[in-house]
Amino acid sequence: MNDNNLNSLKTSTLRKCPSLKSLWLEKNNLKSIPGDIHRLESLTYLHLGQNRIESISPQIKKCSELRGLWLYNNQLDSLPIEVTFLPRLSILDLENNEITFLPRTIRYDNFPFKTTKSPSAMPELTSLLVDYNKIIEMPQLPKGIRARRRAIKVELSI
Repeated sequence: MNDNNLNSLKTSTLRKCPSLKSLWLEKNNLKSIPGDIHRLESLTYLHLGQNRIESISPQIKKCSELRGLWLYNNQLDSLPIEVTFLPRLSILDLENNEITFLPRTIRYDNFPFKTTKSPSAMPELTSLLVDYNKIIEMPQLPKGIRARRRAIKVELSI
């Protein structure tokens, strides 16, 4: 459903697709992620780049199978903490938005070399793309992250 000039996605449409695994809605005119997105219990990949998205529904946390979330080239000024409750998320692309802060719950100790015994948010996160935002402060990265084989790819350009 890419490049269709969509302004919204009807709730009734989502209800008819509970087994949908991948949803591509890039290059449309969406202003928000539908609150009923959580009804897509099998959703694994959600591509929403190049829209006009200003907010993300807190209900996104119920998409527990989500592995990839692409929100590049939108109008987000913040990332709700609920995104950090996605246990399988490995790719989070937030490039080219208006984001100034990332939730402190985005943690980077999520590797086979884990040094803490406490559970961390986003245990599968391997790629966090935040180029071309207005981020003032990044959550602290552990020392030596670049030396790790499976290090998270963090791209930051201001």
